[in-house]
Amino acid sequence: MSVNPDQVSLRRLGNRDLELVLAWRNDHEVMRYLPTAQPPLRWEDHFEWFQRYQHLKAHLHWIVVYADGATRPRSVGVVHYNLVTWEIGLLIGEKTLWGQGVGRISLEKALRDLVDPWDQLDRPWAVVHPENLASRRLFEGLNFVEVGLGRDGQIKYKWQGWKQ
Repeated sequence: MSVNPDQVSLRRLGNRDLELVLAWRNDHEVMRYLPTAQPPLRWEDHFEWFQRYQHLKAHLHWIVVYADGATRPRSVGVVHYNLVTWEIGLLIGEKTLWGQGVGRISLEKALRDLVDPWDQLDRPWAVVHPENLASRRLFEGLNFVEVGLGRDGQIKYKWQGWKQ
């Protein structure tokens, strides 16, 4: 099964998403390669995180919405973008969609929304756990290249722009 780009959209993270995002953040399999806020995460800490980032203009969080046409559109992940550091991150919490192209489509849509095609000064970057081969292939396939090590020994990738 491969997902069509028309089946994936992004919308801003809101209060209605908090329970689902907390469930993803408390799922060891979903979080196994992410160094931040390892499970178990308490509701109070999760809500405080949301309140803090909701008011920061430098951080954008989108919910990844998947609509297959057979069921109601559903939230399946989160894209985060830091407008100060240019870091981009992705979490697909819906495990049945892992490897189906949802992550790639989500990142493509976020990059198209965020990046001025004429701006050559700064480029988005990401860090990926060395053992997370699926994410490494995902970022490399989107023209991110390895540039060294980031925090916690993760591999740092920098985006090189759209492939010609």
